Amino acid sequence: MKNLLSLVIVAAIAAISVAQTSISWFDITKGGQPSLTTAFISNEGWELWAFGANNSKTLDLEFGQLYPVGKNWLIGGYGVVWPSSSKLFALPFVIYKDSVLGGKLVLKLGHYVPLNGGPTITFSDESSLLWEVRTGISMGPIVSYSKVNELKPTIKLGLTLRLSKGKETLELSCQPFYLSDSGETRFRVGLTTRF
Repeated sequence: MKNLLSLVIVAAIAAISVAQTSISWFDITKGGQPSLTTAFISNEGWELWAFGANNSKTLDLEFGQLYPVGKNWLIGGYGVVWPSSSKLFALPFVIYKDSVLGGKLVLKLGHYVPLNGGPTITFSDESSLLWEVRTGISMGPIVSYSKVNELKPTIKLGLTLRLSKGKETLELSCQPFYLSDSGETRFRVGLTTRF
């Protein structure tokens, strides 16, 4: 595990040093600890993600790349490590983008495949249909889906607002509606910076 962690640290330093885009967001729920996600994306498309970066017990490190396939698809995947439990995963991931009803549709789907134990997880985080209401201002519905092993899936619905100016985008979103299962409203505040 130490060799793997060393490899992840080297990959992290390399990704950060050539990053063309940085992403940070906080997810906040009532009564829960805020969860910080950070990411760095290189000009060549390599991505390093640290989900739960502010909590060593829930830290999820992902390194990989998505490749354009046709005009609407990004397909690829990530290698994943959960340092607190030494669990390793392969994570195939796909994004579909298109124009629908005058807006921009983005559908995301990923699937954690355990390599040394751990749960099987299928998820979609904030798939969206956004309309530009003014230059630099987009808004619309978002949906998130998650299913762990054989448990009942969780589907959340909400709204997002994205404000873009120059090389920065601020995202404010809220997912208060549960279409299956139940839980707390999730708020997200995110900032994307392009260099």
